[in-house]
Amino acid sequence: MSQQDPTGLVIPVDFELRIEEGLEELSDEAIGEIQQEARVIIEESGMAMEETARELVPVRTGRLLQSIFHEVIDIIGLVLGARTPYAAFVEYGTSKMASQPYLEPAIAAHEPMLQARLDQMVLEIVERDLADKQEAADEEAVLELETEAVWQ
Repeated sequence: MSQQDPTGLVIPVDFELRIEEGLEELSDEAIGEIQQEARVIIEESGMAMEETARELVPVRTGRLLQSIFHEVIDIIGLVLGARTPYAAFVEYGTSKMASQPYLEPAIAAHEPMLQARLDQMVLEIVERDLADKQEAADEEAVLELETEAVWQ
């Protein structure tokens, strides 16, 4: 759902940062790594969307082109927009002017890859965290067996 106001147009980008329920509790290090990597992925995706929008926007004076921006809202949001009063008129058209979309096509071009990258990153970090926990548990079990053997 886009938001139009007198200063421009802002379109939120849809994505989810998903961690499968039912897994053992993740370590603080894994959670921190997910948050850090998510910020990087979201920022890179926002920059790619902004670049694509700049390639697609019709240019007359250059004001609309120069007003295109993206903003990352922590790790929970990303918006793409343009800061001119007529940004929405160009994107969606009017009764007297055909639409010339530039923001929504840029989002559509990159949104699936954003979600795929987030999903893959979370999966890799969760798998590594679980493997590290299993390795630590195995080492602890070996130490217990060695300690029992010494005391017998």
